[in-house]
Amino acid sequence: ITRLIRYSLQMASRFISALLQQSLSQAGKEYQYNICKIGFDAATGKFGNQVDTIFNARELGKSATHPRPSYDGRYIMFTMSDYGCFPIWHKEADNWLLDLKTEQARPMTAANSRNTDSWHNWSKDSHWFVFTSRRGDGLYTRLYLACIDDKGNVSKPFLLPQRNPKKYYDELLDSYNT
Repeated sequence: ITRLIRYSLQMASRFISALLQQSLSQAGKEYQYNICKIGFDAATGKFGNQVDTIFNARELGKSATHPRPSYDGRYIMFTMSDYGCFPIWHKEADNWLLDLKTEQARPMTAANSRNTDSWHNWSKDSHWFVFTSRRGDGLYTRLYLACIDDKGNVSKPFLLPQRNPKKYYDELLDSYNT
């Protein structure tokens, strides 16, 4: 029965996803976002007047969203997609890394997949990160972990471990965001 319910939910999810993609195929495609910074004076609690673009995604015809600075201040991880600010339904969405020392941005190729990768967050030591991916079945987001070394090399990700992964992931009907 569990497999029948899961199959029914997958079919319903695919149908709804197709409808959403069709109805939203043109809506919002003109919205693309860059990553910017603005000064802040902690003593007065006031923001500065100048806004600086630190990564121009629009030049690439893309949208950069969900910037998350690493705790050590070395990187900003963000999600790059074709448009908009909610990449969870964008199959082309990938996680990128902006090195604040070199001011160079690059896709996190070792961790990205052919399906949606987004909603990421850093560990306190800035060497591990968690993100969501639809790489398993294209429908449900699952949590993946990966690490980054001192040279900026990203490891291959692994699925969040479970005591009984086959049972857990085959029967789980939840999607995750980090």
